[in-house]
Parts: sequence; structure tokens; C-alpha cells
Amino acid sequence: MPGLPKRTGRGLSSFSRTLAIASREVTMAALVIAMIVVTVIIFAMIITVAVGR
Repeated sequence: MPGLPKRTGRGLSSFSRTLAIASREVTMAALVIAMIVVTVIIFAMIITVAVGR
């Protein structure tokens, strides 16, 4: 993948940029995981109600 900063040299600036990109990716992943968890919980409630009847 071109455009990614190399790990050698260039010290702090590339590191901070990588950190910012990683934090943004982590935030997106957390949002996706939260939506998946909410969907699973809703499905579990529906299934328990259907089984209870």
C-alpha cells in the first residue's frame, strides 16, 4: 500500500500522524462494534419474547 509512512526515520511527525489515523480507525471500529452489539441485543430480546410465547 503506497502512501503509508515508512517505519524507519522521520521520528515524531510520522508517528503522531499514524497515531491520529489509528485513533480515527479505532473510533470507527468502536461505532461499528456498538451498532452490532445493539442489533444483537435487540435480536436476542425478540427471540426470547418469541420463545416465551
